[in-house]
Amino acid sequence: MGGYTGYYTHTGEGGEPDLYERELPIERVGYVTDLLSERAANFVKEASLGPAPYFLSLHYNAPHWPWSAPSVEAAARQRRSDHPADALPPPQIG
Repeated sequence: MGGYTGYYTHTGEGGEPDLYERELPIERVGYVTDLLSERAANFVKEASLGPAPYFLSLHYNAPHWPWSAPSVEAAARQRRSDHPADALPPPQIG
């Protein structure tokens, strides 16, 4: 919901939990890219059994900060939101 989430901690800006299914916060264990892929595969599997058409739009957070490969879980868990962009004030609208 916040634009990025920790790959293993599933927290976003300010350390707040940031993993949702629909609009409900959820807790899962695992690498977030894998969790999203598994959920998408399950959706397709279930939807394909019915007669109605379906649409899936899956947007990974992988190209966004904080970057972390599945093989570096310890570092991913230690990383906090210290990206320089986080220090910028929010844009003024109007």
